[in-house]
Formats: sequence, structure tokens, C-alpha cells
Amino acid sequence: MKSTHKIVALLTGVVLLVTLVVMASFWAFQQTKVAAELRKHTYDTIIHAKPLLAVLKDAETGQHGYLLTDDETFLAPYLAVRDNIGSPLETLRQFSLSADAHQHLGARLVAATAQSDSSG
Repeated sequence: MKSTHKIVALLTGVVLLVTLVVMASFWAFQQTKVAAELRKHTYDTIIHAKPLLAVLKDAETGQHGYLLTDDETFLAPYLAVRDNIGSPLETLRQFSLSADAHQHLGARLVAATAQSDSSG
């Protein structure tokens, strides 16, 4: 009788341990899936931001050229970006998941649009 209780307790312990391992495995796989989805979204966001960054870099380079030479032809990329920055910023803002990113890009969008409206 004593050995029967030991066997039942041992089997119960094994079943509980196996159940715990299976549940932990499912949780780990779910966390991996969520992390992979977030990583893909981050990659997609970076892909969407690269063209905007390239245009902004060209505009900044044009500004530097103008400041060094006083030649207004260098301002063409800057003026093109300044007048059309609202749409790419809004697209990037809609694509981001973070509330901080929404707020930051929204402030940039308002500033860029206000500057564009006051100059034109």
C-alpha cells in the first residue's frame, strides 16, 4: 500500500512537471512570435523612413551649400522638401506603433506644415 502511494505521487509529480514544461514552451513560442512580429514592423518602419531621411539629407546638404556660397540654386532641394514634408511625415506617423513616436512626428508635422504655410 505504501509503495502504491509513492507511485501515484511520483506519477502525479511527473504529470505536473510535464504540464508545466509544455505550458512554458507554449508561452515561450508565443513570446517569440510577438517579438518576430514587432521586429518585422520595426524593419518595415525603417524601410518607410529611409526615403524621407534621404530627402532630408539632400535638403540639409543644399542648405549648407547655400550658406557657404550664397548661391540660391543650392536651396532647390531644401525648398522642395520644406513645401512637401507633410505627407511623408504623416505616412510615417500613421505607420508607427509607439505613442511617443506619434507625438514626436505629430509635432514635427505641425511645425513643418506651419513653416510651409507661412512661407508660401
